[in-house]
Order: sequence, then structure tokens, then C-alpha cells
Amino acid sequence: MDLRSYYSRPKSAGQVILGKSMTQQSAAGECDINKIIQKYRSTGIVSHVSGRRPQYGDFTAIGNFQDVQAKVLLANESFAQLSSVVRRRFNNDPSEFIAFVQDPNNRAEAEALGLIEKPPEPVKKPDEPSVPVAPSAPVVPPVPPAAAK
Repeated sequence: MDLRSYYSRPKSAGQVILGKSMTQQSAAGECDINKIIQKYRSTGIVSHVSGRRPQYGDFTAIGNFQDVQAKVLLANESFAQLSSVVRRRFNNDPSEFIAFVQDPNNRAEAEALGLIEKPPEPVKKPDEPSVPVAPSAPVVPPVPPAAAK
């Protein structure tokens, strides 16, 4: 029996691979750190990094992760409550729907689909009388007697 202290390292059981390994070796060269560094030293370019530009800014106004997830959930639930005809018009994709309603050029179609209310018709005023009214004589204030002297 092998005695160990509390601080001694446990003996590794090791792993024995029986048969052919299932690890794919097709990307071994692309993942080799030595080859990545060698390519960087010769070209000065790190090509395995994402090509998107990083964006920096103050995004604290949108809230934390939970707040944003709650907004996405609410948008999905609201979209699901629309009629199937409307959802099919937007390929059952809430993001297509949101892009559609944010474009003011789509107002007429949005009204036709019943997504927004049509503005009320302006109230017509009754026709003005066709007989012209003669202007009245100008009103002249009376002169006080004390000022007349």
C-alpha cells in the first residue's frame, strides 16, 4: 500500500487510447502557435484574428445583459401575438418586422396591414357665406369734454 501525505500529488492514472484517434488533424498547421508566430514575423499580419473592426463607445444606456435579454424576449412575444398573415409577411422574423416599422416609407403598407392607425381625417369647416358683408364704419372714441376746451 502506498501512503501519501495531504500535500503530495496524486498519481495520474493516465489515458490509454485504444484504436484510431478521433482527433481531426486537418487544421493542425493552422493552430500551431510556432507557425502563427513565424508567419507574423515574416508578414507582420496576424491573419487568424477576426476581420471585423472593434467598436468602442459608451453603451451603458442600453442596460445590462439581463435588461437587453428581457427586451428581446418582449419583442419576440409581441411579434408572436400578431396574426399569422402579418408574421408570414416578415418571414416569421421579428428583426425584419422591426426594420419595416422603423422605415417611414412603409407607412402606407403598415396602415393597410393594420399595424398603425390611420391619422384622422381633417374636419371640414362649414362654407363661408357667399354674400360679402360690408365693412362697418371705423369706431372713433368720443372726445372727453375737458379735452375739447
